Amino acid sequence: MSANQEQLLRDLLWTVNSPSLIDSQRVPTRITADQIDVNHLVAFFSDRPSRKVGYYFERLLHYWLKHVRRADIVAHNLQIHSEQRTLGEIDFLYRDEQNQLVHIEAAVKFYLYQPDHAVLGSHFIGPNVRDTFERKMHRLFSHQLPLSVEHVPDVVHREAFVKGRIFYEHDAPAPPHLPPRMSADHLTGSILCLQQWNDQANTADVRYHILRKPFWLSECHYETDDPRLRSLTDAQAAVRNHFAEYPTPVLISQYNAGNETDTETDRFFIIPDDWPLPSETPTGKKSL
Repeated sequence: MSANQEQLLRDLLWTVNSPSLIDSQRVPTRITADQIDVNHLVAFFSDRPSRKVGYYFERLLHYWLKHVRRADIVAHNLQIHSEQRTLGEIDFLYRDEQNQLVHIEAAVKFYLYQPDHAVLGSHFIGPNVRDTFERKMHRLFSHQLPLSVEHVPDVVHREAFVKGRIFYEHDAPAPPHLPPRMSADHLTGSILCLQQWNDQANTADVRYHILRKPFWLSECHYETDDPRLRSLTDAQAAVRNHFAEYPTPVLISQYNAGNETDTETDRFFIIPDDWPLPSETPTGKKSL
């Protein structure tokens, strides 16, 4: 199996099987690799290249619904209009195994927990600092899902299908409480500021892969001689060059060559030492 095939298969399995980022009322369906025609999956993606993580995730969900569950997809990205004004868009309308009409809103999100900083009252901040967990939940449940209540009244179930990961600072205490709707069973990662990472000692067996969009989903698998893997020195130089032009967090996969498994051993965001930058916040200043 080629690297491209393996990546798509892992990401499809992750899309369906990974823990929900939010409290979910419906029991999720799980899939296994032997249910997937990998060549068909690759062909499904061949004409739609995109670096947007959310779009890639939505396409994987689309594939699962249509080609694995064999659901009847009634509409995808359905725009809702009223009096020549666009009110919003419904991600998916489909008929499930009981022939009931279901409305799904899909999202994949990555938030960094910043106990000493807040954006719009939230300590769970996205790499794009205007995106916070609470802000996304408000839009999802107050605007996106209610669109079908008035405009598609035949809908029987409305679901928020949200996956992702929350990143926490190394050795920092856990949040005293989670925001409403955030699942306690969410996937986690780590956060290091650039100075902390620069202070790390170089270890011969440890290698780093700078993750490029849209491939932020599943855990990476590596061979020891994988060309994507960098030494600590090379990875640090690449991140410093990135920050010189774009002061946005960089997602890193870590691999220990001496480990018994070929799977990544850690996943973390490297952030600029002064992130989030005052100029990036909606209020124009940092909140302590």
